[in-house]
Amino acid sequence: MKTTKTKGENMNYVAKLNVASILYGIGAWVMVECMLNVYRISRISGWDISNVTNSMML
Repeated sequence: MKTTKTKGENMNYVAKLNVASILYGIGAWVMVECMLNVYRISRISGWDISNVTNSMML
């Protein structure tokens, strides 16, 4: 038996998929920004660059 989803169910699925995509995108953006600003983070926090790099990897 073939079941079809209603238009509202499809829209809920698309909305959930978009929210998940946004969350993954924000996570990736934060990681890239932290890796690009290692020198600035090191200067502001007073940590060595190696400590900042290691903490970014975590």
